Amino acid sequence: MPDKDELVRPSAVFAQRLRETRKARGLSQEELARRMGEAGRPLGKASLVRVENDAREPTLNEVVGLAHLLAAAPANLLSPPADKWFALTDTVGIDDVGLRNWLLTGVGFTVWPAQPGEEDRAILRVWLQNSVTAHAAALADASRVNDQAGIVAAVDAIIGAVRQYQDAIEAL
Repeated sequence: MPDKDELVRPSAVFAQRLRETRKARGLSQEELARRMGEAGRPLGKASLVRVENDAREPTLNEVVGLAHLLAAAPANLLSPPADKWFALTDTVGIDDVGLRNWLLTGVGFTVWPAQPGEEDRAILRVWLQNSVTAHAAALADASRVNDQAGIVAAVDAIIGAVRQYQDAIEAL
């Protein structure tokens, strides 16, 4: 578990990533606020400044609208810096890889140590079970709505998890 000072609130992560993404797209705060209004999600410049400074938590509608207008993947706008953990709660954090998996499947997990020892065999087995179960749930969801891209992504993720597991076991 990360230290308390390594946990970053979701709104703080979003504020940082929003500011970085807006600047990378060459947009001023005023221009982005104007576009939000035109898109039917009014967000004044003063409110946008407060969101970017983590002085105001954005609504879900604003988060989705901003991601759309910036052509940014929501997972990117929520991913913490490499040295920080996204705070799911005040006591539970998840790293950037785990967050992306959690957003996709509802189950957050991270990769095991690069040099696992014999005692890690059981941990690896549990990781594989959790990984395949999570991606199978994503596969079932995608299949229910005939989301071909989601189906391919879930199958690829299952295959990738099995290969990672095999590589780790062979390294023992």
